[in-house]
Amino acid sequence: MTWAEGAAGGAQRHRRGGASPPPGAEAPATRNLVSLARGRAAHRISASFSCGGTASPQAKGSALRVTGGTARGVPLKSPKAPGVRPTTDRVRSALFNILARRGTEGARAADLFAGTGSLGIEALSRGAASAAFVEADRRQTAVIEANLQATGFADKAEVIAERAERALHRLGPRDLVLMDPPYAQPFPAALIARIGETGVLAEGGVLVCGHASRVPADDRCGDLVKRDDRRYGDSSLAFYSHAQEAAR
Repeated sequence: MTWAEGAAGGAQRHRRGGASPPPGAEAPATRNLVSLARGRAAHRISASFSCGGTASPQAKGSALRVTGGTARGVPLKSPKAPGVRPTTDRVRSALFNILARRGTEGARAADLFAGTGSLGIEALSRGAASAAFVEADRRQTAVIEANLQATGFADKAEVIAERAERALHRLGPRDLVLMDPPYAQPFPAALIARIGETGVLAEGGVLVCGHASRVPADDRCGDLVKRDDRRYGDSSLAFYSHAQEAAR
């Protein structure tokens, strides 16, 4: 079974299971992932992907927290810059419960338009070997650095204060690219295409892009093909992999 097939099976079970678990509640697959990580060395993600999940905005006044893994429950600092919309606890829990089918252990992750850094931190908490956080607003890079210190992942992370389009040459191959750009902007098809063309998304890797549900995600962005697109209310997540992997 490829990583893609395993993840696709996880997505199907997630659909049949109905609503995502509440913040802080781990699915059995996630508990199995943590147990597995304790018993063997980290491995790299190496196959194509198909799945999805997202959620409605974080409830006003509710604290942002890591939803699973070694830093589960650790509170994260909120955005400082106006207009920053952090990925909610519920969307991260749903997303990583699906990824847990094959795990994120040993993955090289990148969090673009990082905001609070919650997506990349969630990946590190669940076993990713490293993560690069790309955020143009220096008020937000300070928040990311504080959140990395709070969760104990600063030594596994690089924070890049630059626009995502200009930072690609600094990223190198990544197994997991997570991006949640501002919903007011058009769908970033050109950027996703460049991520595929420049080799930032490694062979067998997956790119996940958050977008407003009212804005359709392109079926193809250069070499990258959309494998799934899941909607929860006003928010959706689109999943992409290299075309040759999507054809398998």
